Amino acid sequence: MVRFWCCASSCVWLSLAGFVAPVWAESRPLLVAVSSYRNRPMHPEILFFKVDSGGAVQPAGGIPAVPKRSDHHPALSADGRFCAFASEAEGQPCVVLLWSLLEKKLVDLPGLNDSPNAQAAPAISATGDVLVLEAWAKPSLPGRWDLLRYDVPAKKSSPLALNQTRRDERGATLSGDGQTLVFTVAGDSPRPTDLALVNLSSGEIDPLAEANSPDVETDPALSANGRWLAFISDRNAKETGPDVFLFDRTSRSLADLSGLNSIGNEQAPCLSPDGRYIAFVTERLDGAGERDIALFDRERGVLIPLPGLNSPLDDMDPALTLAIGE
Repeated sequence: MVRFWCCASSCVWLSLAGFVAPVWAESRPLLVAVSSYRNRPMHPEILFFKVDSGGAVQPAGGIPAVPKRSDHHPALSADGRFCAFASEAEGQPCVVLLWSLLEKKLVDLPGLNDSPNAQAAPAISATGDVLVLEAWAKPSLPGRWDLLRYDVPAKKSSPLALNQTRRDERGATLSGDGQTLVFTVAGDSPRPTDLALVNLSSGEIDPLAEANSPDVETDPALSANGRWLAFISDRNAKETGPDVFLFDRTSRSLADLSGLNSIGNEQAPCLSPDGRYIAFVTERLDGAGERDIALFDRERGVLIPLPGLNSPLDDMDPALTLAIGE
């Protein structure tokens, strides 16, 4: 069964059996979501920007800021209609919220945040139908940090069989069809943190041996088509600090990212739906602030300048997709 959705001049084919990457005209800009301190040094907010192929940046609004509330870790659905994010009001546990970019309002998620403890770092499917988030000591889950799946249309949460009592499962990222999940898990000593992949339909787990190393792997990010997996590793920390790596699930090998990493720390990568573009946080000395957003075009092997996107204060937690029509 296939659904067709069209908004203005942007058209997307979506299959219930699997995600088919969105097809837009090449002139369609990227949509970037960031968590930024630029307007509120004590409480970050979620801002949106459109970036065209030449790197021209246009502000595209944001999620309305609430006094004494910090919004962070946005995740954009590949169809550009929804942004899931973590939100923490002073004195309250962190919760996960869902913003409709078309309706410019929050989506009701009954029961999702029914926990006395923090829930954070959401991942989202291509159409916004599925969320996966990390939950701390949630009474219905077995461990400390566990992963929870939420069906948005059904308004129902369900635990994941991958959760273990003695290990933390965190940092989820989803393929577009919501069936492939990559997460971080504490490794067997002396391995600190590894990546693992699970097929949510079959329950089969792939330990991603070709991507992991004896060092820390974290911050996984799947492309919507499920082929590309970006992540952070400190395997080269003695020379450059944590770097961005890209794993090709088709060839089971690491892809070349020459020109992307620096001697500074790189963090929090995300991918465009087809895996061509990688946005990430960088601490390069020539940046606008201590932490900035960078954008790398793998096809051309170049960093794209982002004039006006970064600020003197921290800009973090990028999310990336293709912008839909106005």
